[in-house]
Amino acid sequence: MPGDSFEVRMTPPRAGTFIYHTHMLELRQTVGGLYGALIVLPEGATWDAEHDHVYVIGNPRITGVTINGARTLSQLEVPAGVTQRMRFINITVANPNLRVRIVRGDSTLAEWTAIAKDGMDLPPHQRVTGPAERAVSIGETYDFAFTPAQVGAYTLQVRSGAGALLAQQPITVVVRR
Repeated sequence: MPGDSFEVRMTPPRAGTFIYHTHMLELRQTVGGLYGALIVLPEGATWDAEHDHVYVIGNPRITGVTINGARTLSQLEVPAGVTQRMRFINITVANPNLRVRIVRGDSTLAEWTAIAKDGMDLPPHQRVTGPAERAVSIGETYDFAFTPAQVGAYTLQVRSGAGALLAQQPITVVVRR
């Protein structure tokens, strides 16, 4: 009932990036922001917020597409040569063709390596390194390893299927300390 609470205990089948959202009054509650990420770590692992970044792409209150509730996230600073895990979740209501990408300051695509899809680690033959751009449809999750080699300005972008910029985060790659 409204104002009440309950406790849920579950045992995830494996480590990975998952989504939670409602299936009761789904449209109303999803645009109201009732969704999020469930990150399940391997047994014995601890969360590493410096190198593991979660991006929940949604559209609360139908005000447009956001990343973690904002159209522009604050700047992320990462050291060159250090791998970052980028976890992308599309839980928008009507944006099946969103594209996530990381571009350098000169607008060329950076590179990343696909490492997981829908909460499942990819087998070695599917861990492909290539241009940092991927379509992420509604209900999908993708994890990438991003190891920027060059110091400088980058931008994480979320674009529509037609190419319009919807949300972003500036990334500054600095000299490794």
